[in-house]
Amino acid sequence: MDNIDSIIECTSNSSNVFFPYCVNQTTINQFGWNIGYRSQSYVYITPTYLQEYLGYLYNTFLTPIVITEFGFPVFGEAEKLDLSDQLFDTPRSIYYWSYMSEALKAIWEDGVNVRGAFAWSFADNW
Repeated sequence: MDNIDSIIECTSNSSNVFFPYCVNQTTINQFGWNIGYRSQSYVYITPTYLQEYLGYLYNTFLTPIVITEFGFPVFGEAEKLDLSDQLFDTPRSIYYWSYMSEALKAIWEDGVNVRGAFAWSFADNW
């Protein structure tokens, strides 16, 4: 949807292919960077640059790397009352899988010394 009339037309037609969102969504920002998809208003899933960034850190500081405090708030998580939704956390699984895949690429393809990765730290939410 690219104008207000198209959006109004879409929102009034539940069979429209864009309904209920009725907007175009892109993962590329105005500068051409892939910012990824977001779960909530401020959290984006963008593992694209992690391999390169880990390589930069390792080659700049010449010290092993530990990835700490990275997580993903699933949209509407508090409303997920079914046990199956809680046991099979697909969005968060995809998030961790994609980031850890990039970390493994940094280790095996670039020789980066990644010692570990922690979803939460002792100082979480302090």
